[in-house]
Amino acid sequence: MTVVIGSASRPLPGETENGDATFVRVVGDATWFGVIDALGHGPMAALASSLAVMHLNRADLTRTDAAGVVAAVQALHTTLRGTRGVAALLCCLRGETLTCCGVGNVELRRLGAKISAHVTPGVLGGLLARKLVAAVGTMPAGTRVVLFSDGISPKFGVDDVGSGDLDEAAAGLLSRFARVNDDATVLIAEARA
Repeated sequence: MTVVIGSASRPLPGETENGDATFVRVVGDATWFGVIDALGHGPMAALASSLAVMHLNRADLTRTDAAGVVAAVQALHTTLRGTRGVAALLCCLRGETLTCCGVGNVELRRLGAKISAHVTPGVLGGLLARKLVAAVGTMPAGTRVVLFSDGISPKFGVDDVGSGDLDEAAAGLLSRFARVNDDATVLIAEARA
């Protein structure tokens, strides 16, 4: 199973730096991907999201079960202490098994996948309201999932995502559903045989 990713992102109108970021990394036979949304916007938010991506690009992500995904998010939380903090949703696809763990206001919308991502209230690098929990489900070939920051209105439907090019679909969601008062990011992942 392989994963194809498309994404689109933009800073808050009037800003030059984006506090949102996407993350994609292949480790062995697993693909990790996620969306990071730093608190606020501007240079300090961009710094926090950049630190998050740098950490995830260097982290040991060889363990792909639920405990491994939770450990990756917990390590990110520790790394970001002292920053303004981030909301993030991190997913790992290995075979048809999709495992996700998130904190804050980043969401996942599934299109044919049997998973409901559980997002823990709180801020990575700040306060977590509860113990981190991973959601595990299936993502067979042809399935798409959409991860998005709170700069995107959740009012889009399956037809808005379409079945064509992933970057074009992400750009379409960004142009139609981005909020004018925040950074905005969309990542679409599709499993392929």
